[in-house]
Amino acid sequence: MRQQSLTFRQKETQYVIGRWMANESCSLVGVGSIGKSNLLRHLADPKVYARYGDPSRKIKTLNLDPYLLGPLPSEPDPQFRIWSAYELMMHRLYLAFYPFEEFGKDASIFYDAYQALQDGTNPLFAYMGIRYFELGLQFLLTHGYQIVFMFDEFDAWLRLMPAAFFQGLRGLRDNYKSQLMYLTFTRKPLLSLIENEDQRRELEPFYELLIDNTLFVGPYSTEDAVGMLNRLEARHQMQLAQHAKQYLLKATGHHAGLIRAAFKARDVLDNLPSNYDYWKAVAALAKQANVQTEANVILESLSENELQALRSIIKGTLTENQTAFIPTLIEKGLIATDAATRKLSIVPDVLVPILR
Repeated sequence: MRQQSLTFRQKETQYVIGRWMANESCSLVGVGSIGKSNLLRHLADPKVYARYGDPSRKIKTLNLDPYLLGPLPSEPDPQFRIWSAYELMMHRLYLAFYPFEEFGKDASIFYDAYQALQDGTNPLFAYMGIRYFELGLQFLLTHGYQIVFMFDEFDAWLRLMPAAFFQGLRGLRDNYKSQLMYLTFTRKPLLSLIENEDQRRELEPFYELLIDNTLFVGPYSTEDAVGMLNRLEARHQMQLAQHAKQYLLKATGHHAGLIRAAFKARDVLDNLPSNYDYWKAVAALAKQANVQTEANVILESLSENELQALRSIIKGTLTENQTAFIPTLIEKGLIATDAATRKLSIVPDVLVPILR
């Protein structure tokens, strides 16, 4: 698996590991195509924690992808769905600690709980899922480990899982406060994903662990964006002209997915003259199918009010009501402010012709 530089996503990494050092959970929010998967893999790297955290603390970070859940019944079955989530969490624990050499013969305690969780001959296996999961988790925690479960695509977790699952996670956290933490990654702030008041009340015990520690994940820094572009060049065994590199980075606003998509626009990049017209070149890039696909991933992760605010900025018709959405769009890395004129502009630039 490819590893990033230890300085990759330095701001975000420092923030997250700082929360973990304080034994707190946190929520990451970023638009589509922002490079979420790379960040989660980076946070799971033990070398990264050793650099930014306390190497003496035994911490394990486990990524939970909702699309790795086993097949779920078409009809809602809360008990089975909750069991499937605990089965995935237990399996990730198993993979993280295998082959359990440091535990000696005691490892059988975890293995027995792992087997019991999956015993379909037990008529209560789905109901008992949380019990067997806690047995396995407790075994690892009593050996001094701290466990962080990172919920990738948490929007999907909310859609697939009943409230009782998240209430159970809160109960486990209450039992093991200093050793169990959660991280969620969503495309919108958590509370905006929970529109139903009844659901909000049911989920409050879980989300209150997270919302006070919310960080918006923006585009790559210049160093990270250049690093990604260099890796793409090495992988494809080709070298872009320097002016084409600068154009690509500026037009994509350092958004990871857009950098990857724009790099494939060979007819634009390979034929870009050194004295090119920037906005004409941006318009050409915006017509590329790969770029449009990635741009739509970004735009579809925004609310309708945020989209209207972006369009109004382009037209110069921003209303007073729409200004309420500007701070969040800035945090998401989709609006820049000119320090001298305080004029707002859309970033990345390639979104401008697409929004028009």
